[in-house]
Parts: sequence; structure tokens; C-alpha cells
Amino acid sequence: MSDPEFESLMREYRSASSGAASTRSSSSGPDPSSAAPRKRWVNNGIRYPDTTNIDVPLPDLDFNDPNFLELLKEYDNDSDSSEEREKELASLRAQANLKPLVSQGAAYFVVVAFVGLFVLVINWYNAKQLERLKEEFGFDEKSASPELWWRRGVIYHIYVRSYQDSTADGIGDINGIRQRLDHISYLGVDAVMLSCFYDSPFEDFGRDVTDFKAIYSKYGTLTDFDKLVQELHDRGIKVVIELIPNHTSQKHRWFRLSQLRSNNGYENYYIWHNGFTLPNGTKLPPNNWVSRYGGSAWTYDDQRQQYYYHYYDRSMPDLNHRNPSVRKEFLEIFRFWFDRGVDALTIGSGHVIYESDDLELDEPLVEQADVVSGDYRSVTHIYTEHQPDLHDFLGTWREFIETYSLKSGRKLGLLMDVVSDSATDTIKYYFTGADAPLCYALMNIHADCGGRCFHEMIDDWMTHLPEEHESIWMLSSPDFGRVTSRKGPVYQSVLNILVMLLPGGVVSYYGDEIGMLDIQLSDEKHLGQTIKLDRNFDRSHCPMQWSSRINAGFSSAVSWSALDSVTDVESQMNDERGISPVQVFHRLTRLRRERSFSVGQMQYAVVNDNVLSFMRYSKDSAPYLIALNLGSSESTDDYTLSAGVSQGKVVLVVSQQGSSLSAVKEGSLVDLTQLTLRPGEGLVTVLMFSNDFNQ
Repeated sequence: MSDPEFESLMREYRSASSGAASTRSSSSGPDPSSAAPRKRWVNNGIRYPDTTNIDVPLPDLDFNDPNFLELLKEYDNDSDSSEEREKELASLRAQANLKPLVSQGAAYFVVVAFVGLFVLVINWYNAKQLERLKEEFGFDEKSASPELWWRRGVIYHIYVRSYQDSTADGIGDINGIRQRLDHISYLGVDAVMLSCFYDSPFEDFGRDVTDFKAIYSKYGTLTDFDKLVQELHDRGIKVVIELIPNHTSQKHRWFRLSQLRSNNGYENYYIWHNGFTLPNGTKLPPNNWVSRYGGSAWTYDDQRQQYYYHYYDRSMPDLNHRNPSVRKEFLEIFRFWFDRGVDALTIGSGHVIYESDDLELDEPLVEQADVVSGDYRSVTHIYTEHQPDLHDFLGTWREFIETYSLKSGRKLGLLMDVVSDSATDTIKYYFTGADAPLCYALMNIHADCGGRCFHEMIDDWMTHLPEEHESIWMLSSPDFGRVTSRKGPVYQSVLNILVMLLPGGVVSYYGDEIGMLDIQLSDEKHLGQTIKLDRNFDRSHCPMQWSSRINAGFSSAVSWSALDSVTDVESQMNDERGISPVQVFHRLTRLRRERSFSVGQMQYAVVNDNVLSFMRYSKDSAPYLIALNLGSSESTDDYTLSAGVSQGKVVLVVSQQGSSLSAVKEGSLVDLTQLTLRPGEGLVTVLMFSNDFNQ
């Protein structure tokens, strides 16, 4: 469906019921009405539609229809029908008439006067407290209880090096991102998350930092960064930055000073230990801890004559966050970036910031035939990951961020990027200082994973999820690679439908909007710089594919990395059927602002080896059915038992050429008694309660 047709369909839905329209939620995502009017424009050769006035679909339903109310009552056991509530109120009114207030006027007026005085005192106290907050912190009452935008927003994760080159050196940069802001606006995301962009020797893709307050020279300057933040904010888009406080580069000034082992204040900035010396003079590390990249996690430093600990590569020594001076350093780093307009931090490798304070404890060995000594999997990491006292430490960060939020009048976020095979370990971060941990529940997706497989992954996570908290779903990441390569390109759009319409927020890795694939490289020199490519970063960091022109429109020079030439933005934007992955992504960010998706509940429908389907619903909003074929075979199913109705009106459809679903158009009715989906096909429908929908 073309964009004008989609806009027309949205207007048709929207104009149906003014009462229903008043209940819409627009808290998720930038408000189009706040942006300056824009015409249809062309950016870097790619034509984007004007999305300023595009609205999201709200169906023509009578929310006072008894059938509708009855169905909602079945969906939500806590809800009562309007009729029952009216009966209860009528009964209470009757009781009130039978038992009127005491007639003694004096007693009545004494009670009223007391209550009135109490209210006046409370209002006076609240006003004084607000004045105190304004004087002390510059507090703005409008932001006292702001919407926690990351809980239900879409965060677009950009690897700066691979997004867009603006200087013809084959390396992406900050100004390159500025050149592609129209694409980001078209996607409709709520925030942009930038991968590590700090000054670095780049021995581990920029995660080895030499200065947390400086920009890597090939990426640009602080002035460039400030302009990017301002331009994103002007478009109603938040800015999130990734920060990895666990370690620095071996070339960081702090480490160089710590190597001196002098009384200079830096001697305990890192984890040092004498180790052990055998009678024959052989030196041994203090324990058997294994690096995430394999081999001992301890390296002997000849200058200091001690071992230093590194969870990752030996070029990245771990900081000692038990040292108050190190803690203070990072609070100042946080302040530095918040002062520049950053809206939230994502703490990378958050689960390994702390290790046991007893450095002579060995971790238990794993007896497994295919695991050799020195392999990361050869020990159970009970002393180096998810340490209990880490959670107390995070509370100090929380206190700092809350204080800064009060002073600035901006609600700032703290997200944790923590990796664990246990949902129980990850869930703890909701309660100990972070606003939310990123959810890795879907990172184990593989080619054979179908409807039941997805259901198990999602349900396992959501059963652990604490009440009043939201998931932040992910499909791809630098550490786990791209979902398109793990599952298959044909599934990209239905997978985006899945994570976009599940309850909670989403982190979408750049390129997932078009279904980019992983690539494979070996260690080699790129543009005169040797980069280690023996880990997953070699798979998912290839440059963004903008067009079919030279270097995929990423750069006018030779790219720093190989390219994935399977698909690109420009060709998908020109898809006349309107169901290319990027076009589907564009619609999903708007659809998810409906109350049923933004604040509604979820109930599974048909689940089998191929199909995963579920319903989203909320009071005073339309209920939706989402049906996705994530398996390997065609599936025909009856959804009426789960949905309670036999028809739906199509809001979004993803079909394969030549299938029966390819004839289904958005805005048309679909029979739910016998719905056939091929692998990679999906459907979002509004559930129908009568055949009088169009009246």
C-alpha cells in the first residue's frame, strides 16, 4: 500500500469515533504536531514521504456496544461492565438515602470545617515543598512525574563507524548521522542510541576507551556531537549513549599512572595482585579466572611487577569500582554528557563491573567434552559476573541521576546491558538502580525456531518480569549478530511486528529495518588499521546499505569493512506493494502508539509449531489480533475460539508473492475461521464485533 493510501486508511479509522479518539495515547514517540511542517523531500537520493500528518489507525467501533463491553470483560477479569457498575452505584445511592447524614447541624458543620482546614494545610505544605524544590534544584513541576519514555519507546541503536561517512575516509562519523536524520525521522523512533564513540586506539571496536570525555577523532568533535543532539531534540527524538565503565584501554592515562605503583592517587584504580611464585621462580596468576575472549583473565605487568585483571582482552584492564575515586570519576563523566543534552545512558557490560573482592578464589571447573582449558566456558563465572554487591553500587548511580533529573527538570534514564542465561539474574536490575535491563530473551532465535519456540522464549521472560515494569526487547546486537542471519531474511518483517507489538519497549539495531545480514571477515588491515575480527563484531558491524550505488551509498571512498549487498533502503522505499521491511517498520512505530499496544494487556491466541499469535487490548480502545507464521510450513488455523469473533479488519499485512494472503488488502475484512499463513507471513487485524463496522 502506498503512503497516500495508508494515510487515507488512517484518516478513515480516525474519524470514526470522536469519543474513542479522545482516549488515544500519544506518549510513545515524537509528537508529529510539534514538528515544523515538512513537504515531501528527497534525502541522499532516497525519497521519503511526508509523515508530519500521518496518524495511526483507530477502527470504527462503538465502545458502548454491550457486545464490545462483554468481550472486554472476558479479556480482563478485573473489569466490570458499565451495567454492573451502574447497579452497584444505584445500590449505594439507595443505601445513602436510607441512612442520611445526622441532622444535628452543629456536628455536621464541625466535621466540614475540620476537613476543609485539613485540606488547606496540606495544600499549603505542598506549595512550600514545591517552592523549596524550585529554589534548591531549579525543579520544574511539569516534569515531576514524566512518562518513562524508554519503557514503551523504540530506541534505534547506531554503530557510528558504520552508519554514514561524511568525510570520504571510508569511516562513518557523527556528521554522517546528521545527514541521515530524515531516515531516522521516517522510521518514527523515539530515541537514538549511539554506540561507544569515545577516544580510543580501536583495538576492540571502540570499546577500549582512552578518554570518556572526548570524541574519537575520526568520528568528529564535541561540537559535531552537540549539533547532532540539538537536531535530534528538534525532531522530538531522545539521545541515548552507550558507556562501558567496566574497563579502559591499556593506553588510558589512568592505567599509565597506575602502572607506576607510586602514591599518586591512581595506584588502586585497577585490579592488581601479586600472584604466586613457585619455588623455581615461575609466576602464576592469583586464580583460575578466564577472560571472556579466552585464556587467563590476568596479565603480568613488567613495569608494576604485578598482575592486572581484565574480563575482556588484555588491552582492556578492568577498573576498580570499589575505589571511591573511580566512582567519583564516573559520576563526573555522567554529568559531562548529561550537561550536553544526553537523555539516558546504556551501561554496557554492566554485569561484570564488580568481581569478588577475594581475588584468590578459583571458579568451579566445567566438565564438558567439547570445552578445553582456557575456554571461557571452562569455568562457571560465579565470582566475575552478577556479583551481589554490584546492586548496592548501582544505587549510588541511581541517586546521582535522580538528583540531576530534579535539578534539570529532565527525566533521565539508566539502562543496563547485561548478558545472562538466567532471567532471574537479569530481572534483579529492575530493583537495584537501573530503570530497566535490556532483554536478551529473543537472542537465541535460530532457523528451526517456530511458534512454540518463540512462545517459550517470550513466556519464560514475561513470567519473571515484575509487575509495573516493562521489557525492552531486542532482536539483534553486536554481541549476538543479526536476527536475519540467525532466522532467515524472509522473516525480518514478521519479527519486527513481533517485537514492536509485544508489551514494552524495543531496541532496534541499525539495519534491522531493512533486514541486513551478518558478514564474515578475518583479521586484516582496514584502511591502515589492524582490527581484531575474531568475535561477533565481525558479523554485525558492516556499513549501512543505503542504495545499490557504489559502496552502498555509505561512502564515496573505500569502506572500512566489507558490505552486505543483499538489500538497501532506497530499493525498499520504492517498493510499490508497500510491504518492504522498512515500510512495515515505519507503520509499526505509529501503530504501537494505540492504547491497546502502548498500555494494553496481552493474551496468547493460536500457538503451534509454526504460528505464534496473540491479542492486545485495553479498555476504551480497539482489541487487536496479531498472527505470525514463524515456522517452516504453511499453517491454516481457526482463530475464532481465541478471539471470540469471526472477522477482523486488516491494519497491517505481510505476505509472500503468490500466496492467498497476497490478495488481502489493508482496510479489508478477513475471515478468522480459516486463516492461512505461509512462513514469513503475518497479519494485524482489529477484531470485529458486528458486521456493521462500516456503518
